[in-house]
Amino acid sequence: MSSRPHIGPRIAALRKARNMSQGELAAAIDMHQPRLSRIEAGRIEIRLSEALDISQVLAVPVGEIATGETDEAAAHRMRVERQLEDLLHTLTKFQDSLRAMRDALNLPEGDDIP
Repeated sequence: MSSRPHIGPRIAALRKARNMSQGELAAAIDMHQPRLSRIEAGRIEIRLSEALDISQVLAVPVGEIATGETDEAAAHRMRVERQLEDLLHTLTKFQDSLRAMRDALNLPEGDDIP
């Protein structure tokens, strides 16, 4: 069994969404149809060159074949991750400010300000 069995079903779904048969896709990328069948079933690994050829024929980024994530979704995820990192940084600075205020006022450490 392939270490990435999810790639094959993604290829099959993308191919079917374009109303292509396995034979048509295989011919378009100069691959034997039985090999494409085994890739789509997750029984064998796909070569990078094959994934690139398939992505070109199906007009999708190769990353979408590999991860199932569109370029737009990946960009959105990265924006959200940056926003979360910024928020965490802001919260850390706020927490540091609260600790400094507590220390300046000689307040005991408590559960309110970790």
